[in-house]
Amino acid sequence: MQESRDIGRQSLMLRSIATENGLGDEHVEQAAQASSVITSHGGYVFKMVGDAVYAAFAVPADAVSAALATQRALAAVEWKQCMR
Repeated sequence: MQESRDIGRQSLMLRSIATENGLGDEHVEQAAQASSVITSHGGYVFKMVGDAVYAAFAVPADAVSAALATQRALAAVEWKQCMR
């Protein structure tokens, strides 16, 4: 059994796109772009599965800022197949 340790309080963020078209190259590109924005806002990306990005933040306000910045960055790109 693993030893329990205190890592302090964390704010978690999960970002994913759900579409009927399945997972395509654009979804992977969006996940990479989202990951870049998240890390630039002080987040730690600890898992990526398909287009889903899981991140932790020490400061809750940073998580909110990252979520807003991610939405703005992805909305600014003209995606071919993905829902906007």
